[in-house]
Amino acid sequence: MAQEVASGKTQLVAQDQRADIGDALYDPKTGRAQAYSVNYLKSEYVPLDPSMTADLAFLKEAAKGQFAITSRTDADDKWLVTVDRVTTPQTTWLYERKGQRLTPLFAARPELEGAPLVQMFPQEIKARGWARRADWRHAEGVNGAGETRGRVRGRLEGRDRSEVGECRAGRPGLSG
Repeated sequence: MAQEVASGKTQLVAQDQRADIGDALYDPKTGRAQAYSVNYLKSEYVPLDPSMTADLAFLKEAAKGQFAITSRTDADDKWLVTVDRVTTPQTTWLYERKGQRLTPLFAARPELEGAPLVQMFPQEIKARGWARRADWRHAEGVNGAGETRGRVRGRLEGRDRSEVGECRAGRPGLSG
């Protein structure tokens, strides 16, 4: 929601039927919303201002994982971008808008570089009739029948409770 201070009038700027808006990017000079992020199955930025479209599309492709824009210069020419590829430690990069160049700065957990981190997969699971779950499953291996076994963790839509259970071939067995 945006509110005009003088009149108090409010206006809907963005919404997503699947999940709450997680974050927003604001113009450093005007304070107007330029993009917002939604985290349903994965975190994604949605541009509101056309000047952000090419940069967000580039970062989505180049990051090869989920990313968050954590800081921007007043001139808005350089951004700090945190990238989480799941199978590598979270890293922070310098993004230069002119030339669309990413330069790695540091890893949050350098001791995990090169370690065999497990891939995770987002999935939507129907639960209890109308409800849906947004879950993450990580593969623990493949059994003799060729089924992937893993663990699933998520939040039932409309509840404030996390449940954990086993997942076999993408079908959850929830405990709770």
